[in-house]
Amino acid sequence: MKAPMKLQGTDGIRGPISTEEFSTDSLSVYLESGLLTPEFFELYGYSFGRLLREKKLANLGDEIAVGWDGRDVERQFDTAFCVGITKAGLNAGLMGRIPTPAVPLFMLENGLRGAAMLTASHNPADQHGIKLFLPSLGMKFLPKDDELLTKKIFAMRSLDLSTLKIAGDMVDRGKRADAFFVSQSLDPQNSWITEDVDLSSTLLVLDSSNGAAAQVAEKIFGGLGLFDLKLANQNGRINDHAGVADIEGEEELNPADLEGKFQGYPFIETFFEQAGRAEVAEGKIHLVGLVFDGDADRCYRVDYDPESHRGLVSSGDLLGFQLAQAMPRDTSDQSPSFAFTVESDLNLGEAAQGLGYTPVLCGVGDKWLLRHGAASLVRSQSASSEFAQLADRWLAEPNPSALELCSSFEGLLKSSPWVCPAALDFALGLEESGHALSPFYVQTAGETKIGFAGNGIKAGLNSLAAYRPPFEAEQLREPFAQGVKQTLYVYYVDQPKLAPDHPFRTQLTEDVLQAVSELGEGITGEIQSFSEEPSLLFCHVKKQGKDYGAVFIRNSGTENKSAFYVRGPKEAASALQQLADQMHLYLLKNLKNSEDPLAQLERGLLEGISRGEDPRSLGLDGPVDRVLKEMELKQGLIRGEKGRFTIAEKGQALL
Repeated sequence: MKAPMKLQGTDGIRGPISTEEFSTDSLSVYLESGLLTPEFFELYGYSFGRLLREKKLANLGDEIAVGWDGRDVERQFDTAFCVGITKAGLNAGLMGRIPTPAVPLFMLENGLRGAAMLTASHNPADQHGIKLFLPSLGMKFLPKDDELLTKKIFAMRSLDLSTLKIAGDMVDRGKRADAFFVSQSLDPQNSWITEDVDLSSTLLVLDSSNGAAAQVAEKIFGGLGLFDLKLANQNGRINDHAGVADIEGEEELNPADLEGKFQGYPFIETFFEQAGRAEVAEGKIHLVGLVFDGDADRCYRVDYDPESHRGLVSSGDLLGFQLAQAMPRDTSDQSPSFAFTVESDLNLGEAAQGLGYTPVLCGVGDKWLLRHGAASLVRSQSASSEFAQLADRWLAEPNPSALELCSSFEGLLKSSPWVCPAALDFALGLEESGHALSPFYVQTAGETKIGFAGNGIKAGLNSLAAYRPPFEAEQLREPFAQGVKQTLYVYYVDQPKLAPDHPFRTQLTEDVLQAVSELGEGITGEIQSFSEEPSLLFCHVKKQGKDYGAVFIRNSGTENKSAFYVRGPKEAASALQQLADQMHLYLLKNLKNSEDPLAQLERGLLEGISRGEDPRSLGLDGPVDRVLKEMELKQGLIRGEKGRFTIAEKGQALL
């Protein structure tokens, strides 16, 4: 079997899990079936530890911080990863169930030599995953680093790990890590909720997605002087009828949806229950919801509008812009950078520029936002021009390595020790999906360090100070002049078909360019490649040779799905909607993997629903409820109301 260049996706590795015993090694099991096993987690941890030691970033007996999101109830996978770390001769600092941003920040505070978060983020509970962080800068692995780790994993696959002796310890850091993240999150250098911020007229509902946020939610938000605090989705099945992913793409929440697509969603039920309180209905108390994902590195905000009786959803773009408006600024840097990804509204860059920021467009994934944050930290060390040269050289690399930056940065620090800068030239990074990162100040005994991490907790917390009543509902719906922004998903796909050298990709490119040219007179398409994501098919839409919009297709790096994105001016909304529906149906028909068991289950469910049957009574094998949700909420193939399903137009077209 030919070894893939890298096993990882957009953010580490994740996938469905199995505790069965297999006759082949754990890597072969993953390559052949996509299943992650405890043995694979041990191999991954061992290979990570060995790579750190070989790169001289860690030595025998050094400690690696390890946290998890709580989905592994039996702790088989989490423990196996930590065993792998100890067999590599390193100590595993067990942080327990804790939000992802706490892990690299705790690593920085304590000078640890690496970190790992065991999570599948927003993915369903039947999946697990691993995110890795490097010392000093808290960087995630970039594709070049993933390739090195993949080679290491393949080199180690023949080892019988059960015969290796444990050469490190597992050290309980849970209470200390928990106290660290809570106190540092509320520190005035990180929290904007100062003594003059009055939240006594704010009623807050938190959705912890039954994940890591539940560990710290009440400790961080409970002492803010709120009118009231309600906690939803604290200890159930992670991401089940909960979290950011299910409301992604929604502009507002409607109580009527509790009998339809959001039936059985505790956060939405609680939110509208609180909306019925007299103080809220009369507008005396402002009702706010903060929604996290399973590992709490993403956040959406929901504000109740008494006039429309709706919950207005602030996605990553809107929440990030609100934070940018209110962010304390150091006047010494007149135009710090504001990074966002290709998934954001095309007008966001112009809006950020209007606030005095320098917009920076990145590929998808908060690791690319982190890249700019890390470069800013390196450049801030002005004691030597070598730091700025290193940062500029590294940013210019088409295929950069976080491992190489970390090693070079630490090498320079040996002769020019770290000095906390008064200001950075990087202010904020955000993704439409809800990741937001800004400088996080870590107080240690002798110095102040700065870290960056996708931090849903910090974003949500500071939004309470950034956006407070009185304000008009329209300010929440459209804080800047937005364009058309639509994302249409296709699940259970054959992702290799989007590779640059695949015949399907060639035909798809031609069809996209043709569809764009039919938008109107003088409109053409122009393809742009992204070195950080070769499978991304990105087409600029030009009108009379000037930028007008964009359409693109990309594979998810975290789930088995792809998506068609449309971005453009509102004046072209009707034509762009027609193009979106046309291309979405094209991808639904041509990109699905007919051999995928979930695609087969989806087909069976569609056929049953088209016959008027109850899909849950068809006797089909597999995660029926999960696939029904993805068919309804994400692909628009079916409609649900009061537990009954009917087939939608796109679903009928697939049959």
